[in-house]
Amino acid sequence: MVPVPPVAAPALAPTAQRAGGRVHALALAILGMTAIVVATVLGWWVLLPDIAPKRIVLAVLPFDDAAGAAGDVRWLGDGIAEDVRIALAQTPEFVVLAGAAARTDRDDPRRLATLRDEVGATHAVQGGAHHAGGRLRVAARLIDLAEGQALWEADWDAPMADLFSIRDAIAQGVAAKLLLLGESRATAGPAVAGDAYEAFLRGRLLAAQGDLAGAERLLRGALGRDPHNPYAHAWLARRLAGQDADAALDHAQTALRQAPGFPPALAVAAWLDFHVDGDAARLFDSLWALVAERRDVAAMRWLAELYAAGGHPADAELLRRHLSRLDPAGAAREGLGPVGLGVAPSPAALGKVKWLPAADLFATPP
Repeated sequence: MVPVPPVAAPALAPTAQRAGGRVHALALAILGMTAIVVATVLGWWVLLPDIAPKRIVLAVLPFDDAAGAAGDVRWLGDGIAEDVRIALAQTPEFVVLAGAAARTDRDDPRRLATLRDEVGATHAVQGGAHHAGGRLRVAARLIDLAEGQALWEADWDAPMADLFSIRDAIAQGVAAKLLLLGESRATAGPAVAGDAYEAFLRGRLLAAQGDLAGAERLLRGALGRDPHNPYAHAWLARRLAGQDADAALDHAQTALRQAPGFPPALAVAAWLDFHVDGDAARLFDSLWALVAERRDVAAMRWLAELYAAGGHPADAELLRRHLSRLDPAGAAREGLGPVGLGVAPSPAALGKVKWLPAADLFATPP
């Protein structure tokens, strides 16, 4: 018998070596890519501290008339600013000050410095707006208050019918610049008939000036001509919340039917539902989601009251501290709606609430 020579093991060695080399190279490549990503993130954090999301406190100033006019025409500039603020407030990655805080001393040439030094704002949105002959001119810019430089600017010369798309474009442009994440879908609500929206803006300005009765008359008249106006319905829901809960709930539900997910109507609808059925657990879940996803000021206030009623004073105090940051002037409610829950939840209803720590709502303390 002829002996069979053994298979030479060394013949396989080069293949194994090549496989091991590829694994080693792949591991080095992964480590290198990880290092690049980490270095990039750290670079953004260290080199761009003023626009790191956790550091942003944004004020949206009224858009002054581009032609220098004042008085009655402020319904447009104030309206654009408030709608941009509402849209941006749905972005939980940064703080958006309440509208009343940004309107403080609007004619003071040092108002940007005041917002920076006394209120703690890091960035501001300001601009101008003018309409004439059916045309609308709007200019907007985002300012880094620490450096005094514009980070983003845009302007429009368009028909008045484009007002809705312009205000959303401002919010989306600002959000995209601040978050470094490309496009944003921030929006303040749907398009409605021009005269109905103008009546709403004029009424909201009257309310901000303290004439709540005049604002209500104006908005009710607008709804009489055209009931499809979620802006007016949401405003009246807040206005009536402490007076006529049934009428207020009808307005809130109408606003949400006309514009599902409409931000100004969500919190008051949840609050009014609670007044109807006393379901504290559902109220807690609704308010929690609104604070987590939209930083809704009204939802934050009512959630603090609910924590306090449920025997969670530390959580209530944390929310109140965040509220004070959102609304340093204490005027976010602008005379609309109740401050507290209005109806004390029963012990049985509170016992069904699945409490979550308020600290889980925020990445950083106030």
